[in-house]
Amino acid sequence: MVIIMVREELWSLILSWQAMLLLQIVCHITGDTDGSSYVTVNNLGGQGAQTVEGIEIIRVDGNSDGQFVQRGRIVAGAYDYNLVQGGNGGNSNNWYLTSSTEPVDPTEPVDPTEPWIQQSRLIRQNLWAQ
Repeated sequence: MVIIMVREELWSLILSWQAMLLLQIVCHITGDTDGSSYVTVNNLGGQGAQTVEGIEIIRVDGNSDGQFVQRGRIVAGAYDYNLVQGGNGGNSNNWYLTSSTEPVDPTEPVDPTEPWIQQSRLIRQNLWAQ
C-alpha cells in the first residue's frame, strides 16, 4: 500500500509489489511540487527484487522543488527499499524506490586440525607431568 500525504490530501493506494512493478507510477503530478509530502509503503506479501534504476512511483511533470519523505522502512523479502529522487540514473524530477541487500560477511574458516593439535598438546603435557 502506498499512502502519500500531499498538503491536506491523503492518497492511499493498495498494490502488490508485482502490480507496482507493472504499473510503476503510483502518483502522477502534472504541475509543480514544493514543501514536504510523506510517503508510506506497506508490503502486501511480495518478495521484492533488486532494481536497476528503481521503481518509479512518483512522476512530476513540472518543477520538482518539493521533497517526498519516506515514512518508515520499506522491506520486501531480503530487500530494503529507499525513496530516492532521480533513482539510479532516472529522471531527476521523479521519485523511485531503489532496493539493496546487505552483503553478509563470510565467517573465517576454522582450520580443522587446530582443535586436535591443542588437544594433543594437553594430552602430552598431562602424560609427561605424571
